[in-house]
Amino acid sequence: MQVEAATPPQVSGNTFNGVSKSIPVKVPKGSIDQYRTAFGWKDFAYLTETGMDVQQPVSFNCYVENGTIVIGGVKSESRLVVSDLQGKQLCNRTVNSETTRVELAHRGVYMVSVGGKAVKVLY
Repeated sequence: MQVEAATPPQVSGNTFNGVSKSIPVKVPKGSIDQYRTAFGWKDFAYLTETGMDVQQPVSFNCYVENGTIVIGGVKSESRLVVSDLQGKQLCNRTVNSETTRVELAHRGVYMVSVGGKAVKVLY
């Protein structure tokens, strides 16, 4: 089992009924001590850390308004990449303002990445 939450999710007394406590449970790097003391999780015999770092939340926000993706909360000199799900880049530039807009030609799902952190946007 692999868990991506840095903080052990709260579980009830019967959450792991029927689950062998001898299966390996992989948790994010730096969070194993929390899992070793957390109710339900501490019962697993093979808790190990993966190479993945604890995921930090994105530090920007974005939404679609009138066919335009609006990206806010961006630190200046951040790299902005907007692409469709086929990988075609609609925008790839350094952002120099708090709020940036990228016009969309078609409805669809887009990936917005600022400074290496990404979110999906549906238009």
